[in-house]
Amino acid sequence: MHRANTPVPRLDLGAERSSVELDGRRVRVTKVFWRYWYLAAERQAMFMRRLRGESAPWTEDQILQSHRFTNAYRASDRVSQSLLQDVIYSGDYEYRDTVLRVLLFKIFNHTDTWQHLVSQVGQPTIATFDSAAYTGALDRRFQSGTRLYSGAYIMPSPALGHRRKHANHVALLEQIIADGTIDAITQAQSLQGLYQKLLQIPSFGSFLAYQYAIDLNYSPHFPFDEMEFVVAGPGALRGIEKCFTDTRGLDPVGVIRAMTNSAEVYLTDNSVEFKDLWGRPLHLIDCQNLFCEVDKYARAAHPEISVGGPKRIKQTFRPDEQPLRLGYPPKWRLPWSADAPVDFGTHSDGRKLLSYFPTNTSYGVAMDYKAEAVTVPSAEVPPAEHLQRIRELVLSELPRLRLDRNTIEAALDSGDEERIPSRKAMVIIARVCKSLQVGKVVKQSDLKPDQVTDVANLIELLASKTAPALVRA
Repeated sequence: MHRANTPVPRLDLGAERSSVELDGRRVRVTKVFWRYWYLAAERQAMFMRRLRGESAPWTEDQILQSHRFTNAYRASDRVSQSLLQDVIYSGDYEYRDTVLRVLLFKIFNHTDTWQHLVSQVGQPTIATFDSAAYTGALDRRFQSGTRLYSGAYIMPSPALGHRRKHANHVALLEQIIADGTIDAITQAQSLQGLYQKLLQIPSFGSFLAYQYAIDLNYSPHFPFDEMEFVVAGPGALRGIEKCFTDTRGLDPVGVIRAMTNSAEVYLTDNSVEFKDLWGRPLHLIDCQNLFCEVDKYARAAHPEISVGGPKRIKQTFRPDEQPLRLGYPPKWRLPWSADAPVDFGTHSDGRKLLSYFPTNTSYGVAMDYKAEAVTVPSAEVPPAEHLQRIRELVLSELPRLRLDRNTIEAALDSGDEERIPSRKAMVIIARVCKSLQVGKVVKQSDLKPDQVTDVANLIELLASKTAPALVRA
């Protein structure tokens, strides 16, 4: 049971550190930088507690109890789930229909508005699109005093001659159907290309165009990698400014990419515990959103760190303990797919399934190594072939952690000592053990002290611990 009225949690994580390594540069950070990683871990933990059917508020953090924050993974948010299940994967829609449906939904970004339009006009498609019918349905809902738009984004009105914003947005959709813009969108060859085509639509702007590109990319028609491209929104820019006092020349996009690449390092720290999305790591869009969320969080946790913009968190949080229906893009190959979603929460069938699909992969594996380990006699010497295999696996992970493989490999060949931070060593251990599918066979106490470990020792340690597990398997 998570109790209310708990003060802002104190973090040991990096409390005295004002500089860290990021993308090969020594950057200067504030305490908000450490809150960023805490927020990612705690918000994801809240999500998982809810899936397990625990009672609200799902956290002891009073700020998170009182105010609305998005999930660590954007696709887990309720509106994204509605987009996936009710708009994209509710039927077999062709390319152009999918673009229209996604844009119609996202312009309002409100599930109730979508459901109203479907009930009043029918399922939106290019062939059946009737601007008068949609405008009339929205007029009636607006006149009843019901909100049409979500408060998540500021939605500017395109100047298309109508008095009401919603009528202008319907006219905009009619326009992009007629002028071939939707056809052009379907021809995009990359995520950035998709963004650039959306950016040409009146009133969208860079932030909305990027968000809509991500939404369209959830569909089966766009196969692009979310790690290809990112745009920093206004909230993310404020969050970056609050996290760093000197980025050593990294621009906002570079910062977001560096944070995404470094997530596995910082989310395996002793002071945070992050459970991933069933093997899916955080992507650029998730880390961009987290900067926006930490900007909000810092308004309450660290009001002394101000960079302009809002001073308070506007949206309050009201727990909803109704079952949460969950499904992700089928191409992500996660256990829960949007074309066959599963209900989670209290008294739901999905809760029973969670034990069959643990989240102790990727970032989570490294943290789990702080627990028990398989005991292997220290005198046991691994076979030479296995030792060589482990060496190659370790070396292959170095570039992903911004470590120079060539330098370290040369040191190994010459017998020189080459040390790396133990935090990065734990990440390597997690990844190698995951690759070998041997489970938790190494714990942090196996490493040498002083926050560094010799790479040669690391290879020998991994080889000696994993060889018996492979034999048993």
